Amino acid sequence: MDSKYYLDIARSSELKSPGDRILFRFFEMLPAFLSWGTLALAFLLSWLQPVIVAFFILTFDFYWLLRVAYLSLCQIFSYRKMKEHLKIDWLKKIQGERDIYHLVVLPTYKEPIEIIRSNLRSIELSQYPNKKIMIVLSVEQRAGDLAVKQAWQIEREFKDKFLKLLITVHPANLPGEVAGKGSNEYWAIKEAKKMISLNPK
Repeated sequence: MDSKYYLDIARSSELKSPGDRILFRFFEMLPAFLSWGTLALAFLLSWLQPVIVAFFILTFDFYWLLRVAYLSLCQIFSYRKMKEHLKIDWLKKIQGERDIYHLVVLPTYKEPIEIIRSNLRSIELSQYPNKKIMIVLSVEQRAGDLAVKQAWQIEREFKDKFLKLLITVHPANLPGEVAGKGSNEYWAIKEAKKMISLNPK
């Protein structure tokens, strides 16, 4: 059987084989059984084996104490590293590099045009040279004609502000694809590569 068939499955009723439906439902219900089973056993064993439950709770609490401590340390180190990087003059650091360009992908769904316009103005006012920035405004087809019209209006307003401003429309209901921001961005990058290779200047 084609493995791509399973990518389109959302419910057990969509499976053709009774065995596959049973297996699908088993794994679908397993997280709930484990969660409720843990709670039920905690109450039951507290009455039957309180010592075992006490050790389990202490071990569980100690484990999460270590997890929280580890997370806190990572956040502290990350914050210090971020502060160090904020002090670096990145424009000066890449001053001798002439071939560094940025491709900025802006996936949109039903955002008002003012939001999109505000995002582009923020990029325009950044310290990085605008003529080394390529913008890809990727619209969802399922957002309707208004979203597409807004995108082309934005293109007219900002096309001269950056090296390139490309418009892509992510088709709806592509086979084997889950609709969302990630799939929109993937489509935008794939289409942008084609557009840039066809029109490198």
